[in-house]
Amino acid sequence: MTLVIVAGVAALGFFAPTIRRALGRGFLLLGISFFALPVSTLLLSGRAASEVVAASSQGDQAAAAIGAGLGAALMTGAGTFFGVIFGVIFTILGLVLALGGRREVVVVQK
Repeated sequence: MTLVIVAGVAALGFFAPTIRRALGRGFLLLGISFFALPVSTLLLSGRAASEVVAASSQGDQAAAAIGAGLGAALMTGAGTFFGVIFGVIFTILGLVLALGGRREVVVVQK
């Protein structure tokens, strides 16, 4: 599945009419990837937290659950912070590069 996504991104860049548009499409996909970072961090930290709680002994499960929850919250918070900031930057940069057209000045004289 990953190779299909990489091939699709490569095709988007290859068939772009200009290098500027190819870079714009790449930055747009990078921005989307950064916006998806909090979701993937949430899923990863939830999986890690459940494994930590399952591996702890019977008496330490409450402390392990609290610690795993705090760790998962910190990981998701950091992923959200970086994902939103870099997602906005790369999306704006991609939109400027991909959608920015030629700037022509037409002078009409009588």
